[in-house]
Amino acid sequence: MALYTAPLLPSGPPSSCFPSALTNRVIIAKEKTKQAQHEDKRSLDARGIHPTTHRVNPLLSWVQYVPILGPPATLTTLTILLYLTQQPLSRILAQAKGPHPGERVPFAQATPSRLGESTTVATAKNGNPSKSKRVLEQPTELKTNTHEIENGLAGKKGNLCPSRALTGVQEEMEEIVRDLREYFKTEKTKSVTWRKNQLTGILDLIHENEDAIFKALHLDLGKHPAEAYRDEVGGVEKSANKSLSCVQKWMAPKKSDIPLLFFPAKGEVFSEPLGVVLIFSSWNFPIMLSLDPLIGAISAGNVVVIKPSEQAPACSEFLANTIPQYLDSNAIKVIEGGSTVCEQLLQQKWDKIFFTGSPSVGSMVMSAAAKNLTPVTLELGGKCPAILDSLPNPSEFKLAVKRIIGGKWGPCSGQACIGIDYLLVEENLSYSLIELLKKIIRRFYGENPAESKVISRIVNKHHFERIRNLLKEPLVAASIVHGGLIDEENLFIEPTILLDPPLDSQIMTEEIFGPLLPIITLNKIQESIEFINAKPKPLAIYAFTKDETFKRKIVSETSSGSVIFNDTLVQFLCDTLPFGGVGQSGFGRYHGKYSFDTFSHEKAVMHRKLFLEIEPRYPPWSRFKLEFLKLAYRLNYFGLLLHMLAFKLGLKKYN
Repeated sequence: MALYTAPLLPSGPPSSCFPSALTNRVIIAKEKTKQAQHEDKRSLDARGIHPTTHRVNPLLSWVQYVPILGPPATLTTLTILLYLTQQPLSRILAQAKGPHPGERVPFAQATPSRLGESTTVATAKNGNPSKSKRVLEQPTELKTNTHEIENGLAGKKGNLCPSRALTGVQEEMEEIVRDLREYFKTEKTKSVTWRKNQLTGILDLIHENEDAIFKALHLDLGKHPAEAYRDEVGGVEKSANKSLSCVQKWMAPKKSDIPLLFFPAKGEVFSEPLGVVLIFSSWNFPIMLSLDPLIGAISAGNVVVIKPSEQAPACSEFLANTIPQYLDSNAIKVIEGGSTVCEQLLQQKWDKIFFTGSPSVGSMVMSAAAKNLTPVTLELGGKCPAILDSLPNPSEFKLAVKRIIGGKWGPCSGQACIGIDYLLVEENLSYSLIELLKKIIRRFYGENPAESKVISRIVNKHHFERIRNLLKEPLVAASIVHGGLIDEENLFIEPTILLDPPLDSQIMTEEIFGPLLPIITLNKIQESIEFINAKPKPLAIYAFTKDETFKRKIVSETSSGSVIFNDTLVQFLCDTLPFGGVGQSGFGRYHGKYSFDTFSHEKAVMHRKLFLEIEPRYPPWSRFKLEFLKLAYRLNYFGLLLHMLAFKLGLKKYN
């Protein structure tokens, strides 16, 4: 239900505080509220959604008019409300808070319910009851000096961040998790029908809201619709279709071979859902990295809470407003918020946490999960290298360079965990490589990339400053051979190439996560293996080579989440391969069947008969039983037969 909150008006003459004037102003506000509610009802009726409203404390609902009462009346009203409602002052003030200037209009008509407001229940398109999301409202934000960490797990330097826990957040979180756990116990999510309905709902969501998704991604990251479809919408669609066609097969019990030793017996493996799952999404691919893990969790039959990144606010709002319309909101919740919300989420007991982000935040998530022994999948990042071997064929060399550019600047202007971080090449190839890089960059993004409509921008000022600081070291700045243009107002950094920056500089010791490409020259390309092994294990290694011996050495002598020869990024979209990291780049895997497995528990089930007992498994012990057990554990069935015959015939005697 839409809630109209009048803006704060300047204090008028004394008469404005008299009851008659006060009553008139409240009546006007009420009329506007009714008008807004009527428009919302017409909009919902047009879409076939019929809301039912749960009432809250009627005294507390009066607080929406506090901003228009004037200072004396405001003080009096707050005092009365504090006495009558027994509500904390912070909650009442949160109710009275009007819309922030410049606040975005939601993409969908469904209005989120906030703490203390009514909750609207509607019939979603998949036929399941759909309850509009609960948004845990941010507390008053104060300046802080703490450094920013993704997904709101800490504050941001120079920006506003929460300074204290929001009143009622913990109780609200506990209620959400409790409700989800109770719904999971009904076993509705275990049926193949429910799973397919939700997967179909995700497909409907992206098909019917494609333009809204493109708009949100452009607002947050400046993504072109083609890039948005390639990297986000298309991947979600492909993943949902794959799961929809395979989920019944995936969830069916699998027969297991049982050794003859256990005869008569048969074995099966059942895939059962883990239960209540928490998904932390990232801001660089906010749609894909929210919905793709959700597809796996749904396919496995779990109930889910999604926490979108607050650093992509338009996409976060889009997901929060649309998911309740298309999916079963008794089982799937979207919670928005910053550090307070994230901290409270991590204090809850989950059956699985799936996190996408940086290693520093991943360690915080893992530490919190360890308190409840919660299993975690961490999709992190690192410095993903690319190796460019000599390719005598000019067309192959050109294609390799084009794919390197696509792997560096193609995904979100370099803000991708699987993007190329640095390039290793033999010194004699560096000049021709740089010239070809410049030529293709100009062809892709024009002579002035700052005016290009096809390249993403940096997500926010904090990350912009972080990337700019990488170029401030004098020796690093001196190594720039192309680019370097910086537009702070538009959060744009030109595709920039650096040749042999110092290996101990920040740009070579930390993940760049931006549009800067250092090229490191080597005497022999085989030295690249030693160079890579001197750094933490990356999420991916890209190598352009036709040397089969060199390929085998890369695979066998390095460790990474994946190795891709003669291309970049394509492994992320291939759902027949597992995607995940190793070591500091993360652990766990997903995509396709691997997503289903990530959110499932494989339960072993063994059936035996009540006859044909093996007596040597029981005491009293003897030398015969010891020899029998040795042969049995070695699966030496012929030896067992001879052993038993010798004993029966008296050829061997045991004490």
